[in-house]
Amino acid sequence: MVSEEEVHADGLITYPFGNDRLAQIIYSPDGFMAVVATDAVRTKVTEKCHRMDLDAASPEERARAAMGCVAYAGRFEVEGDKVRHHVDMALNPNVMGLTRTRSISLDGDDLTLTTPADNAGTFGRISWRRARKFEGK
Repeated sequence: MVSEEEVHADGLITYPFGNDRLAQIIYSPDGFMAVVATDAVRTKVTEKCHRMDLDAASPEERARAAMGCVAYAGRFEVEGDKVRHHVDMALNPNVMGLTRTRSISLDGDDLTLTTPADNAGTFGRISWRRARKFEGK
């Protein structure tokens, strides 16, 4: 991710999650997508078994780990200058089953997704850059 910002009706640009984020979005050729975004600096939990989930962490640690985290996946479809993310699974259970529509702008390796404006005229804009091909071991 290059940037994540809110653009207000008066033109003011703010950064609701700050400027220190790690994020990745993936679109597969067969119509599936996934996105995960977190703060770049996060406090580790005290569990000792190195699980992928947080079930062994305390309720307070689980809550802290989830703060500022966006994670969802599902199907996607593109129609004109819009992409629709059909959310099949998500960290936030309230968005499961919903469809999120974003305007898209693609310029070479740069993708910008823009949310519809809210009642106050504020919209979100996230800019992504295509990852380089992995050449590792």
